[in-house]
Amino acid sequence: MIGYIIRKLFGVNTPTIFLGDDTLYRIVELTNEWCEKNLGKNNTVGEVNIHIKDQGFSYKSNCGGYDIEANTIYIYRDQCDTIEWIIKSLIHEYTHYTQDLRKYDLLLEEYGYHNHPQEIEANNMMNNYYLTVWNKIKNKI
Repeated sequence: MIGYIIRKLFGVNTPTIFLGDDTLYRIVELTNEWCEKNLGKNNTVGEVNIHIKDQGFSYKSNCGGYDIEANTIYIYRDQCDTIEWIIKSLIHEYTHYTQDLRKYDLLLEEYGYHNHPQEIEANNMMNNYYLTVWNKIKNKI
């Protein structure tokens, strides 16, 4: 029933405060499956781990992050206001997982965050594919 309500009344703009943990985890699981199938895997580092948690108060709020050392994507549910941002964040961070990030910091110094080539790629991926993912998964939640 909750899946029907999400699809019919709100769609991808459903506020995450309306989602139970089961629904949130299902959205993340299905989005991750789409990413694996369509964006590939990073065979150098192995299968990525995904954790959903609250970021809490921070001077710099993010919807997600990728920890290269732990090979873990974090989705911060308290920073993602809607299903759209859950999906976008996972696609963005999954893109980082597929990238060679060894020169990330050097590129960050040279270009800054907003002009960083790997951030531009991750932003393009999330903006280009989040509706594709939503349309693929919405009937499965």
